[in-house]
Amino acid sequence: MSRMSAKAQTGPMPHDPFLHPFSIKKAFGKRWKIQMEESWRYEKPENKIGYEGWYEQVPTACGGFIGLFQDKPMVVLQFYTPKQRLTSRKLAAQFKDTPGVRLDDGFDGYETVLYFPPELFEQVAVAVAARKRRVLSPEHKEKLAIASKATRFFPHFHGSNSLHKSQDERECGIEG
Repeated sequence: MSRMSAKAQTGPMPHDPFLHPFSIKKAFGKRWKIQMEESWRYEKPENKIGYEGWYEQVPTACGGFIGLFQDKPMVVLQFYTPKQRLTSRKLAAQFKDTPGVRLDDGFDGYETVLYFPPELFEQVAVAVAARKRRVLSPEHKEKLAIASKATRFFPHFHGSNSLHKSQDERECGIEG
């Protein structure tokens, strides 16, 4: 019997088709707010590596989200909403001739899911009031920099020298 490891005996591990999916954060994260799905916190660390894309969501004003539905053979995103059934129907009608767009409202009469390709992300996100990232304007950045200048750390304090003398220097009368 050989002393080879189990991995060496069985050959290379099969490729996990769910590993490294399409990333909403990489594709749209500069403009849109990305949050992780609530169960992300409770996953074991070894189960998180490489699967981040399945948990990325863009929150919307209605309490729904835009997230990844399918990664292979083609990428399909989903807009889930518990409230905006009419908006989903309007979007489905608007994109009815686009391949990959499908509406599923067969739930309890309130929830709907709109499936769409990533090319339509910007249009869908604007229509459903997806949350945008907060970005500081250059004027606001400059204003904050000026306001914080007084409290920045300087290696050589530009104030009174007596504030930085040690107790020994003050007792001995050493000038600094």
